[in-house]
Amino acid sequence: MSSQNENINVATESDIDKRAKSKNVKPLRQLWPFIANYPLTILGFLLFLMLAAILNLGITEAFRIIVDCGFNEEEIIPESCSRYAIGDINNLGSYFKFGMIIGLGLAIFSALRFYFISILGQRVIADIRKSIYAKLTTLSSEYFERIHTGEVLSRLTTDTTLIETVIGSSISFAIRSVAVSIGALIWMFFISWELTIMVAAIGPVIIIPALIIGRKIRTLSIESQDSLADASARAGESIGAIQTV
Repeated sequence: MSSQNENINVATESDIDKRAKSKNVKPLRQLWPFIANYPLTILGFLLFLMLAAILNLGITEAFRIIVDCGFNEEEIIPESCSRYAIGDINNLGSYFKFGMIIGLGLAIFSALRFYFISILGQRVIADIRKSIYAKLTTLSSEYFERIHTGEVLSRLTTDTTLIETVIGSSISFAIRSVAVSIGALIWMFFISWELTIMVAAIGPVIIIPALIIGRKIRTLSIESQDSLADASARAGESIGAIQTV
């Protein structure tokens, strides 16, 4: 019995080493067939993502209009301000109403974006768990002799929850950040190309430390998931054989 546990531990440690050193993200492509089952949900997410990103950039323009038009002390208000004033162009509140509409639209579109991506993540994970369970029921008894039952259950629950976090949160945040960053750079280029070059030069100083920290977090996450799986396996077997214990 002890030799069998040692073999399992050695196999687990070997698996940890292989995954810790791997930088291949191709296995993530296997998620696409599950995600592609919900095209309308994906379309809704992308639509509200782009609308939220546009309004996110529009917030800064709204503040500019409030300052330039609403707090304008000149007797003659520029004609361009009349396009944004909701009411009297000489009234500060007219421009605040415009800013409030932009902010309200951003809140609504952001909420809908989060709703669609959350629904997508939950449905995809439900399908993945069904697929994993169906696969487990076809495996031979020899497989379950070489691995803890508790570890299998942990992979079926905890690890898939981590995938749900990636689909429902991380990917959404990444796509939104990329969309806003590209839009901001384009807008900034038309406003001041010198400032755009300065920001592009500072970018690597911010990105490189983030990549280093991200790799460290990835390694710690793998170790944490494996430790949790091992703990769940030991607890499950101990409770399952509580009379013997």
